[in-house]
Amino acid sequence: MTATREPTATILKMEDGKELKLYYDTNAFVELEEKFGIKTFDDFIKWLDVSKLSFSDLRALVWAGALHHHPDLTEKDVGRAGIGDTTAAFAIAAQAIKKSVPRVDDLPDPTKAKGKKGTR
Repeated sequence: MTATREPTATILKMEDGKELKLYYDTNAFVELEEKFGIKTFDDFIKWLDVSKLSFSDLRALVWAGALHHHPDLTEKDVGRAGIGDTTAAFAIAAQAIKKSVPRVDDLPDPTKAKGKKGTR
């Protein structure tokens, strides 16, 4: 892979006063795919429908986003720390997801790649 991105974390303050840094890298998305059987990014977006998320879904969403900066954190740790206002927690997680996923403008143009030209 040629492009690199420096992770920009979004902070979620838990009820117990701890702050979790949320960043949704590839591993976070894979954790959620495996846990919930999500197969495509479109399925992931549908899964994020806030009206259908359960408490365990939200806890897993926060946990997966926190793994990049808090690799030893468990889902139970997130539950013990207390998510608090679930709507606000979801909004913060959604903001972190938006910051984590590159915009189309951020992606390299494959037609202008440097180096050797491929042959076909």
